[in-house]
Amino acid sequence: MSKGRHDRDGENLWRLNKKWNGIVEPDEDEMTTHAALREIAAREELQRNPDSYKCISMLQGISLERGDYDEARECRMGRLPAVPVVTIVIPTYNNLALTTQCLKSIRDTTSGIPFEIICVDNASSDGTVEFLKREESLNKLVLVSNGQNLGFAKACNQGAKLA
Repeated sequence: MSKGRHDRDGENLWRLNKKWNGIVEPDEDEMTTHAALREIAAREELQRNPDSYKCISMLQGISLERGDYDEARECRMGRLPAVPVVTIVIPTYNNLALTTQCLKSIRDTTSGIPFEIICVDNASSDGTVEFLKREESLNKLVLVSNGQNLGFAKACNQGAKLA
């Protein structure tokens, strides 16, 4: 019987873990990730059922775990802060027509979903950054304006850090 393609997967995975153990650190611990997922689920349920005491109580508990006592008090009083469930990061560079079309499409198709838009402009010179500054002044988006073109990946990472 010939060796299969995946016969050494376990050994290879063990070697990979051994090599990278202690080098790669997760962004957050498992408890923080679990709390974030619980918060997202509770906020999504509140969109469907605004009077859900269970969800309000869960959000209050998560706020306390995080040490955000002001938000916990607001939850207890029934005044939940509107937090976006989705962050949309849009890197831009010299394409005003496509940028306006993209923003219009997002706004036309996302009714009922709390979201935020973060645009990261890579030194556009065609009026894109001026348009985005006007949109930001109307509280329609958050703008990061780079003085030079940092590239797609860096622009995406900049936006993700603000989310």
